[in-house]
Amino acid sequence: MTGWKMTRLAGGPAVVMILSAGAWLGSSLTPAMAGTEASATAPVSGIATLDWMAGHWAGVDGGTASEEHWTGASGGGLVGMHKDV
Repeated sequence: MTGWKMTRLAGGPAVVMILSAGAWLGSSLTPAMAGTEASATAPVSGIATLDWMAGHWAGVDGGTASEEHWTGASGGGLVGMHKDV
């Protein structure tokens, strides 16, 4: 989408990918997410890879103003709110 920007990063197309990320990530649990101990040097995976989404996104496409707020990916979850005006 044109006109999207974020206080930290720019790019609206990523929002579309995030809408289906819950099902995708839920089907690929790592040992750390399944309750077993993981190595301290294990790479970040799962929902933690989406922590960059945290913050405020806003943009205008055509005559529609859109706004989103996302929490960080702590606790194995990511929560977002979207509004079009």
